[in-house]
Amino acid sequence: MRATRIRLNEMMAVEDLGEVFVSKDTSIAINPGLLYEKLLEETLARNTSLQIASKNKIISEYDYKLIVSRSYPYLTLSSGYSYAFNTYSASTTKNQTTSGLNYGLTMGMNIFDGFNQRRSIRNSSIEVENKELRYREVEQGVKADMLTIYSAYSNYLRLITLEEQNLQTATENLDIAMERYKLGNIVGH
Repeated sequence: MRATRIRLNEMMAVEDLGEVFVSKDTSIAINPGLLYEKLLEETLARNTSLQIASKNKIISEYDYKLIVSRSYPYLTLSSGYSYAFNTYSASTTKNQTTSGLNYGLTMGMNIFDGFNQRRSIRNSSIEVENKELRYREVEQGVKADMLTIYSAYSNYLRLITLEEQNLQTATENLDIAMERYKLGNIVGH
C-alpha cells in the first residue's frame, strides 16, 4: 500500500499530467490458441512413459508367442564336414586320411513335460494382461495430468483477461481522478 501512495504522489508531481505510463510484461509469451485435443494427441504420441509401457506390452506378447511355439512340432536340420589325418609308426599303413560330409534331419514334439508348458503359457498370458493394464494405467495418468495442466492453462487465460479488465478499470479510475485533480476537486497530500 505504501508503494502505491508513493507512486501516485510521484505521478501527481509530474509536470505533464497527460503523460501516459505504459508498463508491459514482455517476459511471458502467451499462446491463447492451444487446443486440448491436439495437445492430448501429441502428448500420447510422445510421452516416454507411455512409449515404454507400449514396448513392454509388445515384448510380453512376443514372449507369449515364443512360449506357445514350444508346444508345436519342431524340425531340426544338422550338417557337418569332417577331415582327419592320422600317422602310424608301427603299422603297415603309415598315413590314413578320412574326410566326409554328414547331415541329419530330426523331427520331434514334446508330448509331456509335467504340465510345465501349460503353466508357462498361463503365466505368460497373465503377464500380457498385466502389461496391458500397466499401459492403460500410464495412459490414464498422462490424460489426467494433461487435463489438469490444460485446466490450469485455461484458468490462467481467464485470469489474464480479468486482470486486463482490472487494469482498464484502474486506468479509467486514474483518468477520472486526474481530471478531478485538474479541476481542483481532489487535493494532493
